[in-house]
Amino acid sequence: MILTTAQQQQAQAQGLTSTTTASWFEAQDLEVNRRISDIGWHAALQAMPPKSVLVEIATEMAMGNYIAWQNYRMAQQSAAVAAAQLAAMATASLKAAPPLPTPQMAAQ
Repeated sequence: MILTTAQQQQAQAQGLTSTTTASWFEAQDLEVNRRISDIGWHAALQAMPPKSVLVEIATEMAMGNYIAWQNYRMAQQSAAVAAAQLAAMATASLKAAPPLPTPQMAAQ
């Protein structure tokens, strides 16, 4: 993912190596940290017109929803792995069925 100039500045402020690309998680982390800890962002937010503030609120809500969706997907994948492990353990612990006796017919 290509980082914005603000995200690159945040990475430098956090003491990270300067780069123009990062993983999705690193980009989200930089964006959240920028919005929480950057005094410049807070000052710019106060100076914004009301409609721009609403756009920023909507953006933050969208980011929160996206992160929640990613957490849901990870939980789904973890549950699938746990179910597969449980099934493998159950299969391994099953005893083989003993052979059933065959009825013998007496000739008369």
